[in-house]
Amino acid sequence: MSTSRLLVTSLVFSGLAGVFVTPSSAQVELEDELVMERPIPALNTIWIEEMTWIEIRDALAEGKRTAIVPTGGIEQNGPYVAMGKHNYVLEGMCERIARTLGDALCAPIIKLVPEGGINPPTGHMRYSGTLSVRQETFEAMLEDVGQSLHQHGFDWVIYIGDSGGNQTGMQNAADRLNAEWGTRKALFIPEFYDNAGVQQHMEETFGIYEESEGWHDNYWLSAMQAAVDPETVRYEERVQAGRASINGVSLVPLGRTIAVGEELMNWRTDHTLLRSAPPWGCSVPVIFSRGTSHRLRLKRVTWPCVAFAVSCVLWLPGCFSAGSPAPSDPEEFLFVWTTDSDSVDLNYLVVLDADSDSETYGAVVSTLPVPTEGAIRGHHTEHSMPPGGEPLFVNDFGTGETYLIDLADPQSADAGRFLHGRGPSHVAAFVRTAR
Repeated sequence: MSTSRLLVTSLVFSGLAGVFVTPSSAQVELEDELVMERPIPALNTIWIEEMTWIEIRDALAEGKRTAIVPTGGIEQNGPYVAMGKHNYVLEGMCERIARTLGDALCAPIIKLVPEGGINPPTGHMRYSGTLSVRQETFEAMLEDVGQSLHQHGFDWVIYIGDSGGNQTGMQNAADRLNAEWGTRKALFIPEFYDNAGVQQHMEETFGIYEESEGWHDNYWLSAMQAAVDPETVRYEERVQAGRASINGVSLVPLGRTIAVGEELMNWRTDHTLLRSAPPWGCSVPVIFSRGTSHRLRLKRVTWPCVAFAVSCVLWLPGCFSAGSPAPSDPEEFLFVWTTDSDSVDLNYLVVLDADSDSETYGAVVSTLPVPTEGAIRGHHTEHSMPPGGEPLFVNDFGTGETYLIDLADPQSADAGRFLHGRGPSHVAAFVRTAR
C-alpha cells in the first residue's frame, strides 16, 4: 500500500517538475532569439511585409519610428483598368513618402475597404469582383494595425488613403487611438487625397485637360498607375485595340504618360508632406496675413519638419526625429524655405523665433526672398543644418536654380544672403560628403 502511494507521489512530483522547467527554458530561448544578430545584409526596402523581423527590429533601433498605413481598395474602374487601381498607385506613393521622410516604413496596403452595401449590393458592389467590408470592420482593422505598430515601438502611425470612401474611417480610427494613448501619435492626412489639386497641377504643368467619358477612370490616375506598372492600365492591349486613350487624352507614347505620372506622384508627395502637421512635436503657430519689409504676403505658412519639395531646417531642441541627436549648443530659430500660398510672390526663407520662453515665440524674425524673377516654386533643401556655419543649399523648381544661403546672422534684416544662383538645375537631393 505504501509502495503504491510512494510511486504515485513520485510520478506527480515528476510531472510538476516538467511543467515548471519547460516554460522557463522556452523563455530563455525566446529572449536569446530576440537579440540575435542579423545573419545577412538587410534588404533595401521600406515595406514591412518585405522585411524580416530582424530587419524591422534593427530599423526601429536606427530611428525609423514612423509607420505609414496606406488604404486602397478592390473596386471596378471601368473597362480598361485593373480592380486594384488605388493599391498600385499607393505602391508608388508610399515608397516616395517614406523615403522622403527618411525615418518611415510602410505597412502593407489595406486593400479591403468599404465599397458599398453587400446584400443588396450598392455602389461598386454592383460590379463583378468588387470586395467590400463593413465600415466597422474597416475601422477595427485600422485600429488593430495601428495598435500593433505602436506595440512594436513605432512612435507615429500615419494613415493615408487613395479612395474617397476610406477617409472618414481613417479619421475615426486615428481619433480613437489618440484618445486611448492620451497623445496625438496617430495622424490621418486628408491632404493626400487632393484629387482636384493633382488634376490642376497636371493642367498647369502639362496643359492636359480631360473631358469625362463617364467611366470610373481618368488620365491622371492612369498615368500614376503606368509609372508603377503599365500592365495595370492594359496599355499594350489598348494600343492594339485602338483604345489607348481616356477622357480624350492619349496614353501614347507610354514614356510621356509615365513621365506625367512620375511628376504627379512627386507633386502629391510634396503636397502631402507640406500640408500635414509635423509629427515631431514642433508647436510653431501658423501665421496669417503678416506683412514683411519685402512685401511678401504670408497668408498661409505651413511647417513640415521634413518635406520633399519645401523643407524646414531645425535648430530647435525637442524637434528632432528619433535617432537624430540635438546639437549641443542649439540656436533657437526655425528656418523655413517656403513658397507663397498663391504662387504670386517669390520663394522666400523665413526665420521664426523658436524660443518657447520668448515673448515673440513663433513670430517672424526676418525673411529673405529669392533674387530671381519667376522663382515661385520652392523645391528641395538639405535635410539637416549644414555643419560649422556653412551656407545652406536650396533649390527652386520653377527656374531650376540652386542657391547657397548664408545664415550666419539669422536676426539680420535680410535673414542671410544668397551667395550663389544658377547652379545645378532641379536638384532632387543634397548630400554632403567628406572631403
